[in-house]
Amino acid sequence: MKPSVTHLIRLNKQRLFLFALPSFFLLLSQTAQATVLGFESNDFTDWLTSGNTSIKDSSYGSIPTEGIYHALLETGAGSTDVFSPFLDSLEGQNVVNGFLFSGDSISAYGTSQGLFYTQGSAIKKQTQIEVTSGKIITLSFDYNFLTNENPTTGNNDLAFFSLNEQLIPITSVKTANLISSTLTPFNSSTGYQLNQVYTITKPGTYTLGFGVLDERDFATPSGLLVDNIRIESADAEIIASIPEPSSLLGLGLFGLLLSGLTRR
Repeated sequence: MKPSVTHLIRLNKQRLFLFALPSFFLLLSQTAQATVLGFESNDFTDWLTSGNTSIKDSSYGSIPTEGIYHALLETGAGSTDVFSPFLDSLEGQNVVNGFLFSGDSISAYGTSQGLFYTQGSAIKKQTQIEVTSGKIITLSFDYNFLTNENPTTGNNDLAFFSLNEQLIPITSVKTANLISSTLTPFNSSTGYQLNQVYTITKPGTYTLGFGVLDERDFATPSGLLVDNIRIESADAEIIASIPEPSSLLGLGLFGLLLSGLTRR
């Protein structure tokens, strides 16, 4: 028996989302709770760090987007080799030895892109993100990518975030919309890019990290400012699925749903 429209509507003062998929519509109800992972303690409490990392305020030349402090990660002086068997490194066997990325996760990503990363800095959250069945986790953050590289002739330095050591690019010298600036110690920057969003739906335990890498050289630095990191956890309930014989019928049902919601 096909469910009627009245069977599909369950408000309970929750936000409602309609997802259009090739074969059917899914109506989800979602109640969200957000946790802010900021740097308002003026230190890296609950973060592991490697390389040249520091906490800055607006006197650095870029205004934080949440509170009065944000985190800066830099390549160049004070950063670490991507891999070295004798020194602190981003990439190695385990965190006990100072490594933030085990195995060859950074090198493998570089190889997949045809790039070679030499050094960088990174932070990794010690408290893990738990995603249970029926949950939707939304990660959002603000960033400002800074560099002394020439976007046309320079190397393609990379800013990234990571989940369980899987590198996910934020931006790079070649892809960023860079603007010349003398406000910070760097020659150019993107300015703060707000509300970068990544959704996690697969159940599991996740470790969050951020990093910036030099590509090929050791001489020309880049940096990453990050702030307003938010983890939003929501209960998602599949209320019903609606067969979609045609796109027109699907749109008609969508209209009925909206009509029903406004009358409730």
